[in-house]
Amino acid sequence: IKTGPLDYITGYIGYSIVLFSEFLQDPGTSASTLWGSETFVGIYNFIGSHFGISNFVYTYHMQWRYIGVLSLGNVYTAYRYWLHDFGAVGMFFMAASYGMFYGAFYAKARSYRNPKHRLINYPLLMWSYFAYGVFMIPITDCLLATELVVTTPFVLLTMYVLGRYIENKQGVRVESS
Repeated sequence: IKTGPLDYITGYIGYSIVLFSEFLQDPGTSASTLWGSETFVGIYNFIGSHFGISNFVYTYHMQWRYIGVLSLGNVYTAYRYWLHDFGAVGMFFMAASYGMFYGAFYAKARSYRNPKHRLINYPLLMWSYFAYGVFMIPITDCLLATELVVTTPFVLLTMYVLGRYIENKQGVRVESS
């Protein structure tokens, strides 16, 4: 089967649902027996590598799947991680938790009363950094895998410092709180 760039992009976006369905029919095996091993792989690897716990350091690759001769890939949605790690009830709990987290964070950021002398709404800027995770749920779990990691405070601090620098360069008078 000959495919082009558009086939690849649409397949990458759409095959995750098909792959999740295939996972439900045949879950396969896991690289680790730790609780939450796929959801919290980044946390486990950090703890394992920094505190010498060898069974916390592991890599895993999702099973590559085919339907006939058509290669579907190994992108399964965030629901696959949650279902594997926590079962059906845990998957629903994780989805509800994400909804509450992002909804509350967004409501707080939107209701923030930006002082008139501020150019940047920092809570909304922080929410926009984390919002990537919402849009990636159909593909993977980004919030716990790439956003809530050790470097996140550094990224947020850098955003704040650069924002203040921009405000100062724009001549915005910023009073200390």
